[in-house]
Amino acid sequence: MFVQQLLSENKLHFIKDDNILESALLNARISKNDFGIKVVKDTYSNKIDNLVSVLIGAYESRYALVDYTTENSDDPFAGKSQSEINEIFENYTF
Repeated sequence: MFVQQLLSENKLHFIKDDNILESALLNARISKNDFGIKVVKDTYSNKIDNLVSVLIGAYESRYALVDYTTENSDDPFAGKSQSEINEIFENYTF
């Protein structure tokens, strides 16, 4: 649903002169199902792997944009136990 929302809101952009991705977009057919969107190809010889990789990356990027701590604090150690904090400092290298 996240990627579908990005596509419908025109927030997912590609480089204009990327010929490989352009050919993958031309070879791909997108259909909607109960789980979101499905990318398929018409023939076995068509290549859409890089398009699928971009879509998977866009879907997985939503987890990088979410703060998983339960506390609303600027403290980088918020939500961690004292033993986890000690382990971070013991394993820290320059």
